[in-house]
Amino acid sequence: MTISRQFRLVSLVALLSIVPADGWADALSDCGRSQDHDVVIRGCSELIGKNPANANVYYNRGTSYLAKGLLDLAIADFGWAIERNPKDAESYNNRGSAYMRKGQYERALKDYARAIELNPKHVLAWNNRGEAYELLKKLDLALEDYSKSIVLNPKYARAWKNRGDIYAAQGNKERAAVEYRKALELDPGYKFAQEALKRLSSEQ
Repeated sequence: MTISRQFRLVSLVALLSIVPADGWADALSDCGRSQDHDVVIRGCSELIGKNPANANVYYNRGTSYLAKGLLDLAIADFGWAIERNPKDAESYNNRGSAYMRKGQYERALKDYARAIELNPKHVLAWNNRGEAYELLKKLDLALEDYSKSIVLNPKYARAWKNRGDIYAAQGNKERAAVEYRKALELDPGYKFAQEALKRLSSEQ
């Protein structure tokens, strides 16, 4: 499960006339640019208190809640972001990731599917939906989604590793090993691919 962690710049136009000049600048910077999630949450909350109409503010706060493991708060914020911008694929993808971490795989599937519908080239959403399918034991569908993610980004090591897991589960250990090695070629420090290949070797 992968989330989109990028923060979005929040438009000044909707805020300048509402937030006092001595207050909006710091909150805006905190909400849109800080890598400290507590700072992001504080800044975005301040902006929401002044103007609750901006979807990006909810998206940024939701992303920080998700990073901190505050899943219900993240889901609520991505929901608010989607309500304000129904065509936002990133909010659907990240809400899906929050549902995944709660074990609500069917809900995650729906959000990932919507993200893909809105942005058919969304590499992370294809991979994430594959992970949801895999957890639901729908291995053929998972394999299709991982393969699509790889087609869109052949350098995405996680999708190669995930596809290796499917081949391993299907008993095709030789093909699984190829996938794991490709993941490690792309990311030599990828611990999960290293462990998967080692585990596969011990079983042969």
